[in-house]
Amino acid sequence: MKLNTTKFSIGSDPEVFLKKVIDGIPEYFPAVAVITGDKYDPTPVGDKGRNILVDNVMLEFNSIPTLNMKDFVNEHVTFLDYLRGEMSKKQCTISTKAFVEFHPRFLNNKSAKTFGCEPDFNAYTLSENPVPKAEVNYRTAAGHIHIGYDNPSKKKSVELIKLLDLILGVESVLLDQDRHRRVMYGKAGAYRKKPFGFEYRVLSNYWIFNEDYLRKVYKGVQRAFKLFNAGFEMDRNMEHKVINTINKYDTKSALEINNEIKKINI
Repeated sequence: MKLNTTKFSIGSDPEVFLKKVIDGIPEYFPAVAVITGDKYDPTPVGDKGRNILVDNVMLEFNSIPTLNMKDFVNEHVTFLDYLRGEMSKKQCTISTKAFVEFHPRFLNNKSAKTFGCEPDFNAYTLSENPVPKAEVNYRTAAGHIHIGYDNPSKKKSVELIKLLDLILGVESVLLDQDRHRRVMYGKAGAYRKKPFGFEYRVLSNYWIFNEDYLRKVYKGVQRAFKLFNAGFEMDRNMEHKVINTINKYDTKSALEINNEIKKINI
């Protein structure tokens, strides 16, 4: 099974936490008190398809799909700079954290108690992932990426998602400082099917704040397509190792897998 193409589009819908100084104390602050828009009616930013919206307590922004690494990096750097400026006007800053605890008084609203507007799935079992419970005061911020390609199918997408786990998911164990988010979201193989391809939901938002990491994400997607086109597939043992490495934040195993990937001459 091959795609016979290396062309793809890549967009994103990252989430970020807002902070605000209240009575002299920096507090994580719900986005619903600062911006408008939701999943069904996001707020446009310009006229090219960029949006912002409230997702639970986070600010989510929708980047426009890009076709090359330069545009992918510039899109995120520019969008984040714009958001930082807009949030400063509202006495808020953007946090780089992916897992934080909110004061309960900021979670007493419908938006803050809504988890997952639609289900996501596991590429290895093809079953629906469980939705986190709303009773906790913790929230997580993701860095989902949206991959488009010609003539998409579920079968092709599932195999590409596994390769993204091998490359980006494993690498995130080494680069992402968070060690708590996957209790709630982002376990290995997490995805949603999309008309244009799929949404890869394993990564937190760690990569959106660093230009080197933005390039790594783009190159990781590029590498996954190259491996797929060459017919590369993981065996079951490697799949299990990748799953455990991601879900358990096993840095030793991540280093081992990264060394193995470097030996793949494709």
